[in-house]
Amino acid sequence: MIFTNRQNVMRFLSFLVFAFISITCSPQEAPESFDRAEPYIERQPIHYKYAPKIEIPLTRNEDGSYRVSLQTGSEEIVTLHYLGETYPLLVSANKAIDVYIDRGYFPFRTRVKGFSSELNELYQEYLIKAGSYKEKIIREMTRFRANESNEVLETYKQLIEVSKEYFEHTSFDDFIYKAIGEYLVMALNDIQTKMTTPCYDIEAERQAVLDEAVQLNFFTLKSLNAQRAGIRDFTNAFAGTFGIKDSLDRKYGHDLMDYDVNRLGYEALNKARESVLDYIKDEDAYVHAQMYLVAERIGEAPFDKAEKSYFDFLESYPEYIEFLTGQYEAKKSVQPGEPAVGFSIRDKDGQIHRMEDYKGKFVLLDIWASWCIPCHQEFPHMERLYKKYSRDDFEIIALSIDEDRDAWERTINRYQHEWPQLYDGKGFQQETFNAYQGGGIPFHILINREGKIERNNDIRASFNLEQVMDSLLQNEKYETSELKGSTLKF
Repeated sequence: MIFTNRQNVMRFLSFLVFAFISITCSPQEAPESFDRAEPYIERQPIHYKYAPKIEIPLTRNEDGSYRVSLQTGSEEIVTLHYLGETYPLLVSANKAIDVYIDRGYFPFRTRVKGFSSELNELYQEYLIKAGSYKEKIIREMTRFRANESNEVLETYKQLIEVSKEYFEHTSFDDFIYKAIGEYLVMALNDIQTKMTTPCYDIEAERQAVLDEAVQLNFFTLKSLNAQRAGIRDFTNAFAGTFGIKDSLDRKYGHDLMDYDVNRLGYEALNKARESVLDYIKDEDAYVHAQMYLVAERIGEAPFDKAEKSYFDFLESYPEYIEFLTGQYEAKKSVQPGEPAVGFSIRDKDGQIHRMEDYKGKFVLLDIWASWCIPCHQEFPHMERLYKKYSRDDFEIIALSIDEDRDAWERTINRYQHEWPQLYDGKGFQQETFNAYQGGGIPFHILINREGKIERNNDIRASFNLEQVMDSLLQNEKYETSELKGSTLKF
């Protein structure tokens, strides 16, 4: 049944997000039901996470269909979003198309009238055929994760062949490269599952994946543009085969979040990611890949490291200067010592909270969501510290980026935290979160008594917040005693 296929496609998409347990939550991990109730169209941005979203207006026709028109000089694939699922549409300048959505079955039974209607029919057939392979991958994943005999990688290879069968020599050939990218990332993940296997030659297996990537033309500009996140997923999975995160987890005694791993293991991770670029021979593809790595560093790496990377890139490759400069300046504006981002947001009872209301105390701004498991894991540590420090010295403000108000209210009612709980229903488009250049959650900003940023997302209640707060408060006592001593001498 088509309905069953739709459910399994969503299971597969969820699997792609959670196949390897993440310790931060990103926009891709937000539940599908939290997406907008009405469909909308997006053009591909320069960077999937840090570049502004480019939306195209939809006009609803009298018959319930949606008209899509685009002012562009050439054909372009845009993405139709509806209830957390996506659907590709081929559009061209001055060639409007009408899209008919069956709301109970989307993306299945979607019809396109006008330009690219034949390609749409082909994609509908592909959805159904590819679904059986994706169902098989889901079934095999338990054995894959347990390092038992499985057919996950072989099934991914079959998906590549299915994509070629339908889309080779068509305007949808991007889906071939998408399938190739997903296969290669999973091949690198396979190495991670086998790293502790006796006599397993990690270096040889790692090299084999790189060689296969070259053979499959993965390191081309067309291929990198077709991926969900450019070169990022491949380089991250590649760096994961060096065991850097495991080493840091052992050193600090618990699972670190992605942001902390990127910060503490920056040099080793960066070296591993950069080594992939040696396999990119096309200059345009090389610059595109470098741009992605620089953008990721600005967003997640220690700012001094990211700053050097940014300036080095601009000196050599000015092609992406507008995007990267905008990201760099935004990130620079929220570094320690800069004024905290102002906000005016209501709590459950409708009371407005403003950042300036909390001046005179240290404030931990906790940006979270009800569906984010790592966010919940921080709560016990936050509760302990909330009890340890007085309200004169320390406050927590929780800002939810949930879109589902009921889910938010159920969660705050469950925990009954004493600190303020704020909500505006804007999800990952929440202005304060974006102003701080947030990428994933939980996201934490520590603000000092003067209303300036003390720490930008390099503190966790489960990791180092207590040491940071103790040091700040101790320094205040020392400065106060020094001031008293000076007064007495005077």
